[in-house]
Amino acid sequence: MTTVLSEQAVHDRFVEGYRHAESELAREIERCVCGCDYGASSWTTVDEIQTIIELMSLSDSSHLLELGAGAGWPGLYLTAQTGCRAMLTDLPLEGLRIGYKRAVKDGLADLVSITAASGSSLPFANACFDVIFHSDVLCCLADKEMVLLECRRSVSADGCMVFPVIFPVENLSKAEQQLVLAAGPPFAEIKQPYPQLLAQTGWKLTDQIDLSEEFAISMALMNEKLQQYSDELDSLKGENFAADERVRRVNGSKACAQGLLRRELYRAVPV
Repeated sequence: MTTVLSEQAVHDRFVEGYRHAESELAREIERCVCGCDYGASSWTTVDEIQTIIELMSLSDSSHLLELGAGAGWPGLYLTAQTGCRAMLTDLPLEGLRIGYKRAVKDGLADLVSITAASGSSLPFANACFDVIFHSDVLCCLADKEMVLLECRRSVSADGCMVFPVIFPVENLSKAEQQLVLAAGPPFAEIKQPYPQLLAQTGWKLTDQIDLSEEFAISMALMNEKLQQYSDELDSLKGENFAADERVRRVNGSKACAQGLLRRELYRAVPV
């Protein structure tokens, strides 16, 4: 496959999306699709969170690092539910500002910090986090190996990393490849399965959970809501941006329905 968007274009698209993340319409759609209203930029749903918390074994003595935290979902929710300390990182900073404002509103400011940082170059000391989490982040980044190596460096010896990620199935036809590219995420293609990539970057896989069916349902629901509120979204986001989003979600629903895209949840520990 050939990636359609550059990393800068992906960055710019997220910046534009955060401009509208706090609108009531965007929050209403988010509540319908994910069950939350943080300005989510991933597909993690409220229904998945309990499983994620159990995989992490978070407590009020844990220090959590979230990569690609966006506007704070689900990092802020994890903090609220477990009392852990959380470091939220991302590029761009626009989403983190929204997230920190929500942390203050929710009474979590003493537990939450934000840092603008790339996952491939983390500005933290070695082994300083108990748990690392990222949700649908690797499929939006080209250098997956470097991100996993940086996570390995930053996690404590008895810590863990938990993350869901989207990727295409193998042996796609040219037509199927084009549909997956049109659907996104922009860097979903993988040269080798994630279990192998984890092993090569210093991780031992302990859990692998298939979320593909749930992802297909969420994608179809998002597509439905974007069509339902198309006029309002055109006014809110601008016709070009809103139309591009609708096209991507239509293609995403098709790709999911055809079984071309998978979404899986992993837990790994350092070795």
